[in-house]
Amino acid sequence: SSADLLAARVIRGEAPAGRATEAQDYRGQAVVGVVRPVPGTDWYLVSKRDQLSIRAEAWQGAGWALAAAALAVFAVAAMVVLGRARSALQRVREHNLQQGEALRAAALINAIADSSGDAIFAKDERGRYLLFNRAAEQFTGQAATAVMGRDDREVFPPEQARQVMDNDRAVMLAGVTRTFEEALDTVRPGHADLPGAL
Repeated sequence: SSADLLAARVIRGEAPAGRATEAQDYRGQAVVGVVRPVPGTDWYLVSKRDQLSIRAEAWQGAGWALAAAALAVFAVAAMVVLGRARSALQRVREHNLQQGEALRAAALINAIADSSGDAIFAKDERGRYLLFNRAAEQFTGQAATAVMGRDDREVFPPEQARQVMDNDRAVMLAGVTRTFEEALDTVRPGHADLPGAL
């Protein structure tokens, strides 16, 4: 006669026997349960669980699942970050190797230039000195450290510097090798006229 009692609902045929059904138990608590008749008797077997405990377990399971998912996401993110860090480190190593090779090549060029008795120099496209060997230092009386990164105005008198810079520009505009003879003031005796090949 109890309208919401689990066993009563199955006995009255309102819920199928042997299937999970939501109802109330004798305490008036919401439950999920299964009711089966015991063959050959008037008895029924009832197995039930409180819905609150099922929900609590579900939330606990969901919490663990969420924690596991968060941990998995963290692990994947950490792997991505670690992979990127390794790639960046590899690029830095390669860059350092290239820098080292470039420095060794520059040191070799400087050593070769310094061993020559001829004035050897190199400039960038703006006319700033990139290389200025010992012979060039001796001819001009200027230290390479004072000339590097500067143009001819730091080395020669204004009119001579303008002539050298004009010749440099003409070579760059033409895009071909040209030879000029330039009269330049030097501090080395017997070298008042220093031919320069550009």
